[in-house]
Amino acid sequence: MKKLFVLFCFYACIHIVAQTQQDRIVNGVVETCDMAQSEKILLYNYTTVESRESMTALRSTSEPTRYEVLFPDYPENDDEISSMLQFKKWLHVSLGNIPNIARSLSGKTLSISFYRKADGTTICRRITLSRPCMKLLDIISTNEIKRMIDKINSYKFKASKVNGNYYLFAGVTLSFK
Repeated sequence: MKKLFVLFCFYACIHIVAQTQQDRIVNGVVETCDMAQSEKILLYNYTTVESRESMTALRSTSEPTRYEVLFPDYPENDDEISSMLQFKKWLHVSLGNIPNIARSLSGKTLSISFYRKADGTTICRRITLSRPCMKLLDIISTNEIKRMIDKINSYKFKASKVNGNYYLFAGVTLSFK
C-alpha cells in the first residue's frame, strides 16, 4: 500500500512539473507557469501572442545592453530614474482606468517586466501577480489582460542618442489599494 502511495505521489509530482514547462494560450493571452527556484513556488506569467512574437523578433534583430551604454550620462544624470518613475505613475493610472482592474486587483501587487528599445518603444515581457500559485486569469478576463499589455506596449520613453539595435530589460512593481 505504501509503495502504491509513493508511486502515486511520484506520478502526481512529475505531472505537475511537466505542466509548469508548457504555455497555455487562452483567447490570445499566453499563460506560463514558472517555478521560482529560490523559493520553490509557482508563479503564473502573462503576455499576449503578439507581444511574444515581438519579443522574438527583437531578440533576433537587436542586442541586449546596459543603461550605461544607451544613456552614457546615467546615473550622474537622474533623467532615467525620473523617466522610470513617470512610467510607473502613468502605468498605475492607465491600468486603473481599465474597467474592473482597480477593483479586481485591490490589495494585490503586479510585477511587470518589459523590453525598452533604443528608440523608446516598449514591449511587455510579462505580467505576474506577486502572490504565488495565483492565476491572473482567475481574477480578470483575457480582454482585460490584453488591454493591460496594450497599454504597456503603447508607452514611449525618450529615445537613446546612441545608434544601433539595442534594448534594455526593465521592470516595475505596482500595488493596487
